[in-house]
Amino acid sequence: MAASEQPLTCASTPRLTVMLCRDCCCGSGTKHPATDHAAQRAAIEELATDEVRVRTVDCLDECDRSNVVLVRDHRLPRRERDTWIGGVLEPRLTESLCDWVENGGPLPAALRARQFRLVRR
Repeated sequence: MAASEQPLTCASTPRLTVMLCRDCCCGSGTKHPATDHAAQRAAIEELATDEVRVRTVDCLDECDRSNVVLVRDHRLPRRERDTWIGGVLEPRLTESLCDWVENGGPLPAALRARQFRLVRR
């Protein structure tokens, strides 16, 4: 095989996937008129790199906790991967989330207070 003929490979799995819920409740100016949803989405989308995948999803089905963000760490075992955070409605919480995703480490206290475990129905 010539040097220019490299085999095709699948894209590598990112370190993290950040899923931002945006549908009926999350991202709704009707439900949360004091939140700048567009600025929040833009800040979270800026996290996207080869290591961090950012997705805006229609609904994570946790409407009573809006605005919801799910951070999935692909390096962890399946049952430990997901960090669910609800009530991300203030710029300081979005900033805290972005800092944590970029720098790693333990979940900041402001977000830990809003963390929840998903209970399958």
